[in-house]
Amino acid sequence: MTFNIAIVGLGKMGLLHAGILSVLPNVHIVAACEKSVVVSRFLKKVVSGVRMVNDVKRLSGLDLDAIYVTTPLLSHFPV
Repeated sequence: MTFNIAIVGLGKMGLLHAGILSVLPNVHIVAACEKSVVVSRFLKKVVSGVRMVNDVKRLSGLDLDAIYVTTPLLSHFPV
């Protein structure tokens, strides 16, 4: 069984979690949500096959098993 994962927020913690998840067997990071255009452009070049979005609503319909929310603590509830 493969688990499809998305990560919301690609700051320090988001990148840390992405690194850990990327080495786990049966885990596939399929999407990431980041508001920063600069970070999104960089990751599109570095990571292939990950769908980049700038709004969490765009993660809907991607057949995800889990979403890691790695934004600042006060924004977790709205996300």
